Amino acid sequence: NSFDSTLKDITKPGGNITNREQSIKEQETRINQKIGKEESRLDFVREKLIKQYSSLDIFIQHYQQLSGFLEQQLVTLELIVKC
Repeated sequence: NSFDSTLKDITKPGGNITNREQSIKEQETRINQKIGKEESRLDFVREKLIKQYSSLDIFIQHYQQLSGFLEQQLVTLELIVKC
């Protein structure tokens, strides 16, 4: 009887098991919210890094073109000086 009474108290609505289940569900909700926030933050950082990389890539291409132009100018200057 004591066992049955204790078991009923634990398993009844508002009992230990119900309270523990509710607590776990609340923790799960909070964890899922944190995961969502972190995923959003990571998406933002990813997009920011992609933009920075693209800008850097354009910058490097520009200076590679400038380097090629300057090399051509130096070759032309050397030819003029030799004449």
